[in-house]
Amino acid sequence: MLNLKLEDIETLNTNGQHDGSRVFLEIELKNGVTFRDVYWTESNTFHFSIVGDKHIKDILEYELSNLRKNLHEFDKAALKYEGSFPCNT
Repeated sequence: MLNLKLEDIETLNTNGQHDGSRVFLEIELKNGVTFRDVYWTESNTFHFSIVGDKHIKDILEYELSNLRKNLHEFDKAALKYEGSFPCNT
């Protein structure tokens, strides 16, 4: 079970925890419920005043790392084929 902490939104904003790079997530719970939220990677915080624990940070860093790796591989493949298809103009 994850141990997520609810914080005051104004405190998070004042402390700059909602600054920096963010990602948009869709999370599916074990019971099938899904929800979307914004997550700030540097501060391990979510839009709705939730601060993640180390476990959630590790999970999200792992998933984001895999996503970046897959996007990098996709970009390399796209560059390889760029210009090899005829263009009908």
